[in-house]
Amino acid sequence: MIFSEHAPATDHHALQQLAEWCEQFSPVVGLDAPKSASGLLLDITGIGSLFQGEEQLAQLVVDRFSDRGYWAHVAVAGTIGAAWALAHYGIRFDSRRGKPAEPRVISNTETSTALASLPIESLRLSASSIELLHRLGIDQIEQLETLPREGLVARLGDEITLRLDQATGQATEIINAHHIHPEFHSEWILEHPTSDQEVILQIAEHVCHHLANLLQAEDQGAVQVRCWMETTSQPIKMDIGLFRPTSEAAHLLQLLRMQLERCRLPGPLSRMCLQAIHTARITRKQQRLWDQPGRDPRQLADLVDRLSSRLGPTSVLAARMRAGTLPEDAYALIPLTGPQKSKARLNSAAGKRKPLGPGQRPLQLLHPPQPLQALSVSHGPPIQFSHAGRDHRVVQHWGPERIETAWWHGHCIRRDYYRVECQTGCRFWLFRRLDNQHWFLHGRF
Repeated sequence: MIFSEHAPATDHHALQQLAEWCEQFSPVVGLDAPKSASGLLLDITGIGSLFQGEEQLAQLVVDRFSDRGYWAHVAVAGTIGAAWALAHYGIRFDSRRGKPAEPRVISNTETSTALASLPIESLRLSASSIELLHRLGIDQIEQLETLPREGLVARLGDEITLRLDQATGQATEIINAHHIHPEFHSEWILEHPTSDQEVILQIAEHVCHHLANLLQAEDQGAVQVRCWMETTSQPIKMDIGLFRPTSEAAHLLQLLRMQLERCRLPGPLSRMCLQAIHTARITRKQQRLWDQPGRDPRQLADLVDRLSSRLGPTSVLAARMRAGTLPEDAYALIPLTGPQKSKARLNSAAGKRKPLGPGQRPLQLLHPPQPLQALSVSHGPPIQFSHAGRDHRVVQHWGPERIETAWWHGHCIRRDYYRVECQTGCRFWLFRRLDNQHWFLHGRF
């Protein structure tokens, strides 16, 4: 037996090479995870007849991998989740046989039965979700399926239900095909370094046009661009995020010029390199014969790009709803430009909540809530409160509305919210913490 140190980067590179080699079995081959891949996914829909059946195709894959020195676990199912689960947890490896394990092929009607006895780890869940399920005494998929769906989402989040639906076929999932992405890269090397600003801008124009031509040839648009500038003293890196994919040289040059105006080179420029590190397919839209003025979405995209380039990507943000019990956790601010990997999603449980009517939430939410002194009836609404050196007498109130966090999220927070109107006509959103009876101002209407 031979032991060697685990090298994730080497394994990932080897899987990428195997993905290209597996295109002899399927036109769509992908890695099962973007960065921490542990296997390959092959779409063999309608291909089994070319190999005398899916069973023969699966066995052929096992044999070909064995010829290359790999003992592969191969499973065929109607969903990506089910095939992954069976390949990782539904095939028993017996080293005494001296040969690879036989592939496992199930039909769509056998999916639920085949998954029932598998551990919850086979659902491709995060470590935190697996730990939480084990603490609740849930170890197998069949135990998970007996729980009420609404309560499961509310208590455990939508990751678990999404993975379960993907495995059983109730939620769609596609294979992200692995292929060699064209390198969108443009550079200019100077024979004699220069500090002339006009020359540097001419070089920037050249690399922008060259990069735009490369993008247009592949029908791609840049979402994030990186500019490397090597000087005689030290290199400089600049990242430019975009609101929407673009392959327009003039727009790229405009954003790059803004960055160059703010940048002071530590020495003469010897090399400039422009690379699109994140791209997306350009969407084409047919133009109308008479377009209505003021409705061109490109104008908004150009404005956002200019502001982000001038002020920085963390200064131009958008609010995105997310599943949060407390009002201050119900949204997230994300940059409008660049790849949207951190975009917060609205939880499916939150999407099922009864929509609030107008005036039930303040226009201005204070973060964090501001403590105040209040006079109230025992466990009742506020009668009078002081804030910012002023006394406010409550003439009308609405509530209470109780908001509390779930016990499984750690320390439970319980609040009673009131909408109040004062003698001055101002309206506020107050709450009282039920654990210590302290009052806070959380918003203004």
